[in-house]
Amino acid sequence: MQKIALTYGVISGTIVIVTLILGLVVSDGGGFLSSELFGYLSMLIALSMIFVGIKRYRDQELGGVIRFIPAFAMGLAIAVIAGVIYIW
Repeated sequence: MQKIALTYGVISGTIVIVTLILGLVVSDGGGFLSSELFGYLSMLIALSMIFVGIKRYRDQELGGVIRFIPAFAMGLAIAVIAGVIYIW
C-alpha cells in the first residue's frame, strides 16, 4: 500500500510542479497559461492520480474489491504526499 501511495503521490506532485513552472516560464504576464483556469486544470489532471492509484491498489493488491475505509486511506495518503511535494 505504501509503495503505491508513494509512487502516485510523487507522480501527482511532479505533474503539478512541472506544469506550474512551465506556465510561469512560457507565459508573458498574461493569457491562458498564467490564468487560474490553467492552474486549476493542471491540478485536476495531477490529482486524477488519486483515482488511478486507488484503482491500481484495488485491482492488483485486493483482487478487484475494495471497501470505503481502505480506499479513503489510500486517496488521503496520495493527496498528502502530493501536497507535501507541492509545498516543498
